[in-house]
Amino acid sequence: MESLPGTTRRNFIAGTAKTFLGAGLLPALPAYGSGLRAKRVIHLFMEGGMSHLDTLDPKAGVRAIPTNVEGVSISEHLPRLARRMDKITLIRSMSHENRSHGTARNAFGFDLPFSEEIVIGGWDTHTDNHCRIVQPCAILDRTLGDLLDDLERRGTFSETLVVLTTEFGRSARLNAFGGREHHPRAFTCLLAGGGLPGGRVIGATSTDGMQVVGEKIGPADLCSMISAGSLPGESRARKLG
Repeated sequence: MESLPGTTRRNFIAGTAKTFLGAGLLPALPAYGSGLRAKRVIHLFMEGGMSHLDTLDPKAGVRAIPTNVEGVSISEHLPRLARRMDKITLIRSMSHENRSHGTARNAFGFDLPFSEEIVIGGWDTHTDNHCRIVQPCAILDRTLGDLLDDLERRGTFSETLVVLTTEFGRSARLNAFGGREHHPRAFTCLLAGGGLPGGRVIGATSTDGMQVVGEKIGPADLCSMISAGSLPGESRARKLG
């Protein structure tokens, strides 16, 4: 596993912008990666606020499974993604302050020219979290796993950037109804393809998953990185779940 601490955030953002798009967001910083250009972007939006604790950043009380990258574990609910982690970069240091669904999504500035947007719902688990999380996890695991396989089979993985985002994470402590509340101060996003080396984890959270350890990456940082170049493509959206 290649782990990049929060202190390298600006280097990562600058280099990834060049890797994906052949453009420098922060020209004074060195590029990271091969400098390949992404010709299209596919956005997976986890509507409702995906629990990072039950998916890509599991903590105590959540059964984690190893991935095909040494030292990286994710939730037991994502076995297909675990076998494809060598193609994926996890950003575990995402953070902002807005608990609202619509406003938080807008904070990412999603006016980008995505080739396709896939929306997976069912993540707003204010009640019965442990049971309700199973179905959206299964949809995500199948959808993203199939997508990565298809891009590789077509030979377009290196020129297609896959971006997974959500409004915010969820609280570590369950409420009286067994649910998790909105928690924007720590959550996880995911990147794959577009020339970006996989098998990496950017940033980390505290042992309970409630706080980012080190420097935070905000929605504007991620959006700037992606939109640093011109990405042609006609958007189309479909909703799963």
